[in-house]
Amino acid sequence: MISPVRRFLTIATAFVVAGACAPAPSTGAAPASRHNVITAEELQPVGDLDLYEAIRRLRPNFLRSHGGQGIQTGIPELQVYVGTVRLQEVDRLHEILARTVKEVTFLEPQQANARFGGNNSGGAIVVILQ
Repeated sequence: MISPVRRFLTIATAFVVAGACAPAPSTGAAPASRHNVITAEELQPVGDLDLYEAIRRLRPNFLRSHGGQGIQTGIPELQVYVGTVRLQEVDRLHEILARTVKEVTFLEPQQANARFGGNNSGGAIVVILQ
């Protein structure tokens, strides 16, 4: 004969195991956006704006330099790349329509230097066109 305590522990263990194997409940909510990426889906509502204005509205922190002091000017410059091609200045983002963009990613200075070389002390914005 099984003791009542042992029976209780066996049943309780079965419930714990069954609960651990059950799928997580779905909230129906969309996955949270990544703070360093703007997707084409996020750009859709602002598609008629130029990319600089779209970034300013959606992730204004992308447009600030994020590094320490630069060697040349003392102010680290934020770099902008379309694919792997470096644009001459951040203001060139005004020339790109938001609706033509697949994704915009902000890279911290260390990430940008690893990807594009050592001239990214202010970080980088990487634009992927559709």
